[in-house]
Amino acid sequence: WHERSYRHNELIISHGDTGRDVFFLLEGRARVTLVSADGREIAYRDVEPGDIFGELGGIDGIARSASVV
Repeated sequence: WHERSYRHNELIISHGDTGRDVFFLLEGRARVTLVSADGREIAYRDVEPGDIFGELGGIDGIARSASVV
């Protein structure tokens, strides 16, 4: 466990990156975005305090399927 702070609109997870980090949001908000087949960025969901994200990469280690800011 280690705590890290991010600035507004700072990239936390980048689509396509590999990694095993799992994140737990303590405060603030984050947004999960996907890229559509035609290249448009689509807001997938908003992350609120108490939410966990990045868990699939933490389990299987494959490339991240979305970005989080």
